[in-house]
Amino acid sequence: MSAVKSANLCWGHRYIWLRIHQLPPRHQPESHIMLRFVIPPSLSLAHCRAMLTSLTRRHEALRTTYHLDGGPHQRVHAPGPWPIRQASVERDGTPSPAEVIEELTGT
Repeated sequence: MSAVKSANLCWGHRYIWLRIHQLPPRHQPESHIMLRFVIPPSLSLAHCRAMLTSLTRRHEALRTTYHLDGGPHQRVHAPGPWPIRQASVERDGTPSPAEVIEELTGT
């Protein structure tokens, strides 16, 4: 499998792209769909990595990013390991989950 595939946006992607870019830059990340679920105590970080690797290997949409260089287009990246950031709700001096999410959506 090649490292990266590239294609123009389809009409649906173009519509979403244009809608997001009509928002002020600070509010653009708010358009993401987020799901919340209770994590079972038996789910380890290794299990989570394996699950994400398996899902993204099978579904190109989960490895697709969108770019403006040369006009809006999408890039499908090759399957590979996910850089997972761990966050704790404990007050142990590490960034809170909200801080980690804000940092990631900002980048």
